[in-house]
Amino acid sequence: MKARPLKLTFELAFPISLNHRWLHFDGIIGHTIWARSGDRYEAPTKQECAVDPGKFKRAITLKYGIPAASVGVFECDEYRSMYYQKRTESEFFHNGKLDIGSGFFRAWRMLAIYNPSLRISFYCHGRRDLIEELLGDVTHLGDNVRLGWGMIRDMRIEQIDRDYSIVRDGIAMRPIPVRCCSEYSEAYPLAWRSPYWSAKNIELCAPPGAKVRLKRNE
Repeated sequence: MKARPLKLTFELAFPISLNHRWLHFDGIIGHTIWARSGDRYEAPTKQECAVDPGKFKRAITLKYGIPAASVGVFECDEYRSMYYQKRTESEFFHNGKLDIGSGFFRAWRMLAIYNPSLRISFYCHGRRDLIEELLGDVTHLGDNVRLGWGMIRDMRIEQIDRDYSIVRDGIAMRPIPVRCCSEYSEAYPLAWRSPYWSAKNIELCAPPGAKVRLKRNE
């Protein structure tokens, strides 16, 4: 099967919690490939490990050396916050002291930043069969999925006529290194490829939403 321009739409049972401004589709695919490679907890936290993508190397096309995959486009461009917490009520314990600073009874309070949309779309250029196979492993999107955030209710993939994975109507659809642009309206140091938490992948980029014009593909 040849690579084609695709649109992916996820219907959600619960909104997506975010620990970063954008959700990157190539990041989702990269994480899924990594999780399939073996014990997902084998590598130390926040250290890159080499993974052979095998046949999935062709899942997403590279254009200008950039993964042809957009960030998520939410139904509404609105972000909210909420706190949720765990605490043990002391009236249930009558004798001795209870350690709420660590262990099973540890009290905590967490802040969640989320988008209230129940639909998110991505654009990419790639192999539909390989992408469908990988997305079969994905049940949630975003952060704090263990608490139910970003639970996927339904997903569909459509082949479309034009490729909007990197630029759509002169607007950046993902972080684009400025070395790939002949014009750009703004630029910031951003990670432009997976893993997006790695400082090695940070470069001066036109952010999603910036006006851009790409150089001719050499």
